[in-house]
Amino acid sequence: MATNHAAPDPHAGQWYVAAFGNELKAGRTLVKTIADQEIVFWRTDDDGGSVHAASAVCPHWGGPLGEGKVTTDGTLTCPWHGWQFRNGFCLDRPRLKLPRYLAHDDGILLWVRLPWDVDDYTAPPLQARPANAMRFWFDIHVDSDVYHVQENYLDFLHPAEYHTAVFQTCEYLGREGEINLVELGYKMPFGKSLITRTRVWAPSPWQVRNEVFGGLAVGMVIESHLTPINAEHTLIHE
Repeated sequence: MATNHAAPDPHAGQWYVAAFGNELKAGRTLVKTIADQEIVFWRTDDDGGSVHAASAVCPHWGGPLGEGKVTTDGTLTCPWHGWQFRNGFCLDRPRLKLPRYLAHDDGILLWVRLPWDVDDYTAPPLQARPANAMRFWFDIHVDSDVYHVQENYLDFLHPAEYHTAVFQTCEYLGREGEINLVELGYKMPFGKSLITRTRVWAPSPWQVRNEVFGGLAVGMVIESHLTPINAEHTLIHE
């Protein structure tokens, strides 16, 4: 009897941030690569702006669905042969299925869950955000695998050693349960420092959260979401 010794997919069942929600416009498509999987996102005004996500490769002849058209009822049309897909099925050939993904827009971030089995429903690991806060966000491309990026984020004592142009000091203050307390001294002229104290932890395997509780920028919250593009590249949304 044959035995399957293939290693389990470490990304299976994981939710990742694919993009910022404002990148996906109603009636348009957006293509993102996550863990070597090319995924197309789309939404329409008619279905309340809910997000659809599926394989960006047409199951017919491999056409680029990211270049397809979206109708008001959420149908996605392949640009090569005009075959149409809705809710994971081909309207022209009902036996032909398009692999789908669970997706969610939390108001700022666009999430997707791997792999594409939508029957096993789970929710993304959303973080609480301060009410009425001023918000800004950006993304960073890193030429490293997601595991080393996560390790770097949680090595909260390295700034004073490797980012000497920015930080003067870095001190570990202890823990509150699973939360680490860190004091950072930002470098100022004449050997002076601006001090900030922050809580640092990982709410989920691919997230890091900083909450400033003392000194400079009290009340500021930083969400860092780590998304593997492939084995050598990671995208960080903050």
